[in-house]
Amino acid sequence: MKFSFPNSLTYFRIGVVPFIVICLIDSSHPLLGVAAFLFLLASLSDLLDGILARRLNMVSELGKMLDPLADKILMMSVLVMLVSLNKVPGWIAVLFLIREFMLTGLRSESFRKRKEGIASSHLGKWKMFFQTIGVFFILLNGSVFAFNLSWIGLTFLIFALILGYCSMIYYFTQYFKAYVLLK
Repeated sequence: MKFSFPNSLTYFRIGVVPFIVICLIDSSHPLLGVAAFLFLLASLSDLLDGILARRLNMVSELGKMLDPLADKILMMSVLVMLVSLNKVPGWIAVLFLIREFMLTGLRSESFRKRKEGIASSHLGKWKMFFQTIGVFFILLNGSVFAFNLSWIGLTFLIFALILGYCSMIYYFTQYFKAYVLLK
């Protein structure tokens, strides 16, 4: 297999997760700041790997499978740690986990049937954007001017959750059209 810089960024995103988790074991402000920085860096690597893969014509089957998995590993790990620090209500993390497990199963079945996954929707991309912003604000764990960033972060997460379930309905509809109705 030849080297792919976009896939290397995906591996980086997975590799940085243990360091973020270690920073989130304790809720001290310096460690939360490091976690926020690492999370932002990992999130930007996700954006960069997608841009580079398309522009450099380096989209690969491995990348199509690994990229969403890396996103889930990063996001779900951070959400679980934020729940353990009482910064995010558990029900939010559970609903995100349910969605992610359901879509992982759907994508796996889609790959099994046709060797290609279900393409990401704009709703799914917006979900990831709002989820990333929400988690980042919560990791910043403070107030700027008159705004409580944790409250703003939770608002973004709830909006991301709504978008996430809308996109999940879209993905299941696409799967149903492609694999059930066309049988």
